[in-house]
Amino acid sequence: GIFVHRYRDTVADVRIACIRALGHWIKSYPVHFLEDKHLKYIGWLLSDRAPEVREAAIEVLTPLYEGKEFHSGLQSFTTRFLKRYVELTRDCETSVATRALKLNEELAKVGVLDEDHLDSVYA
Repeated sequence: GIFVHRYRDTVADVRIACIRALGHWIKSYPVHFLEDKHLKYIGWLLSDRAPEVREAAIEVLTPLYEGKEFHSGLQSFTTRFLKRYVELTRDCETSVATRALKLNEELAKVGVLDEDHLDSVYA
């Protein structure tokens, strides 16, 4: 209950703490937390106004794609937010764009990105 209210807190550091906690819960208890109803919060924070929050959301996602055990649980979430993943490679904040490139690299490794998406990332 606390998470649902604090992930939209006015203080960026609180939003970052929330997203990192959710990432920890997903990795520790995937049976309970690797579901779209929880993942959507990470997806929403990929468009946060604060670059450090966007960066934290990407930091949470990247290891999930590195671990093969999470791939099946991420399928519908990935489909929904794939366009945003690619857009983040052109973020106005360099640190966010750099992390987004790493995320997209992981997506390419597992075959999630098609040729059109890869062309957009490379551009």
